[in-house]
Amino acid sequence: MIELIAEPSDALIDAQVRISVTGAAPAELVLRAALETDDGARWVSQTPLAELARDSMRWAWSMSRTDAPSRALDPFAPPAPARVTLECLIAGRTVATGSVLRRFVPADAIVERVSESGLVGVLIRPPATRPLPAVIVLSGGGGGLNLPLAAMLAAHGYAAFALGWYAMPGLPSDLVEIPLEYLERGLTWLAAHPAVDPARVAVEGRSKGGELALLLGATFPQIRAVVALSPSSLTHGWLVGESHRACWTWRGEPLPYTPVDRSRNRFVAGQPLSIRPGYEATLEDPERMRVTAIPVERTCGGILLISGEDDRMWPSTPFCELAVARLEKHGFAHRVTHLCCAGAGHEIGLPNLPTHSVPGEFFAMGGTPEANARASEDAWRAILEFLARELAG
Repeated sequence: MIELIAEPSDALIDAQVRISVTGAAPAELVLRAALETDDGARWVSQTPLAELARDSMRWAWSMSRTDAPSRALDPFAPPAPARVTLECLIAGRTVATGSVLRRFVPADAIVERVSESGLVGVLIRPPATRPLPAVIVLSGGGGGLNLPLAAMLAAHGYAAFALGWYAMPGLPSDLVEIPLEYLERGLTWLAAHPAVDPARVAVEGRSKGGELALLLGATFPQIRAVVALSPSSLTHGWLVGESHRACWTWRGEPLPYTPVDRSRNRFVAGQPLSIRPGYEATLEDPERMRVTAIPVERTCGGILLISGEDDRMWPSTPFCELAVARLEKHGFAHRVTHLCCAGAGHEIGLPNLPTHSVPGEFFAMGGTPEANARASEDAWRAILEFLARELAG
């Protein structure tokens, strides 16, 4: 009798699930994994079982989308548990089956929608008997809320506040002149929450949200730690029509910014567009770099920078290196780490999630699926270790 065993069969997304098959030689077997996400999209992978001895989660990150989303998501609802169906195949014939329930949100998590003080967000936290360390979680340039990351931080003991800052109901529809005072209100609200220790608050952001996270750390001394994934350490403008405008304002004034040189980008029919060349032009203008550099040395806590060497959206590795050099020049007193991920692209995220590009993507993100999967696992481990150290009670 052939039997498929998945342990644990109910686990958080970042848990390692060990899949084994008894009653047949591994060389004969292929594992087929399939799931349907909240939006109705279907994802499938097929992995020779022998490969799982080298990478036990290949079946998860190697999934490709086979069916497009068919329904809209509630922008304020954390991802629901996803049932992954598993089939063991020999020569295309199913010989054993099983399943794994994968969760973003622990069963006992407390989810609180936030709308007071003009804020738009969701706080996710574990039950607490004493004040918790907290993290403000910022989305990237697509806007919305990064609820998956907030949920996973809550699973590891943090009060995680997914704070929207644009492209949400009640917020600006364009990434133009976002007042930092709005983010300051979010910090004030979070620090005053009865479940939160106001002396242990961090901010995390990725891509454009990584630029914002570095900017917030340099502006507000109550932030004890900054995590920036695939960030820029310079402030860039946002293209509206044919002209650029500032993304951020402070005390009523637009912050200096550098425009993107779109003439550097080369569109090739049938291929995703890399816009990295347009951002690289900034690195050739020392005066513009000087004016738009984020003063990261003002940050009152540790900084973790994470980048992929093959980032095709913008040169996040050089941007991170600029930040590190600036911090060294100013004798920065806190811990600084730059995790540079070889072969990885722009989308470094949570571990054990699909890393194959989605059909029809307009922008090139860079990296190979395997390198992105490895980078996401390394990044998540680094984030948890960094936050545990910087926000220790």
